[in-house]
Amino acid sequence: MTSSLHIALRRAAVLCLVAGFVDAYGYMALGHVFTANMTGNTVLLGIAAAELDSGRVLTFAVTLIAFFAGATGASLMIRTLGKRPLVLLTVALVLAATPVLHLAERSELLLLTFAMGMQGAALSRFGSTSLNTVVVTGTMLRLADELTARLLSAVEREPKPAPGAIAIPLAAWLVYGIGAAVGALFLALLAYPLLAPAALLLVIAADVARSEMVSA
Repeated sequence: MTSSLHIALRRAAVLCLVAGFVDAYGYMALGHVFTANMTGNTVLLGIAAAELDSGRVLTFAVTLIAFFAGATGASLMIRTLGKRPLVLLTVALVLAATPVLHLAERSELLLLTFAMGMQGAALSRFGSTSLNTVVVTGTMLRLADELTARLLSAVEREPKPAPGAIAIPLAAWLVYGIGAAVGALFLALLAYPLLAPAALLLVIAADVARSEMVSA
């Protein structure tokens, strides 16, 4: 495995681990609402609307708005400041601060969802592979496509997929689930479970910052 591929794989895996962790935390601790999986929240919003449950409709609606606002804010920071590590650092600080602020359930949910929107917009390119780190549906589709391409390249002598085209989405999918399991476990065992993903994000922020300094 080349150094660049190893870096891309490491970053994608850690970010997906964090998203899975925070998603599980939100679902289990904050009223069965996802903090990263907006597809799920959109479906749940539709179900709540069909059941005329105005309280749940409001919860899912403001969660979707918070995620969109976080993604927009991150995109604005990147386009104006050009500092992706700063976005990741902000997300890490939000995760670390949220539990000690002792916020109301909905306020904590919105803050974490905002943070996950920021993370999703912070990094989406890992080597030659485009990947969304806060959802796995697109990742599974990409993996299926790349596996098909690999099969055809063996049978019909088509060009092989780029390095990491299979390993990165496969790892991202698996690690997202692992992150959810770890998040559920830490929630049951630790007083401040969100400090763990915050620490991981600090590591990735430093990693990205170092790469940007080298390439500058």
